[in-house]
Amino acid sequence: MASYPYRKARGVGSTGAVDPSFFLFAGDQQVITNRAVFAAGLVLPIHTPLAFSAANKLIAWVPGATDTTGKFVGITLEPVDTSATGTNQDTYGPYYTEGFFNHEALNWPAAIDTLPERQAAVAGTNFNVGRLP
Repeated sequence: MASYPYRKARGVGSTGAVDPSFFLFAGDQQVITNRAVFAAGLVLPIHTPLAFSAANKLIAWVPGATDTTGKFVGITLEPVDTSATGTNQDTYGPYYTEGFFNHEALNWPAAIDTLPERQAAVAGTNFNVGRLP
């Protein structure tokens, strides 16, 4: 099994403070990635929660939705820009399908802004979110 750099070195400012959102992983859970088709017309920053559309393409997760877009399935591994892609062209890209993530490092929708809300969002999935140890 490959060794992953769970924490990256970062310079600390003159106050000695470290930005907690810099650290992506918050626990010792296996990290798994996959590739899938992203829907056309997307511009998503790195570490955005994902869902599948009715057409079985990855899109931004929609909290509270009752269709497939409301089921948390992954996190973007890199920025996604399919805005220049035509609807007839598939755009494959990588995304996380499992892991224990620092909730402050993910690009959540504005309505999901507390740790308990974020933990509820991933309940029943292969994900855990929490604070840095």
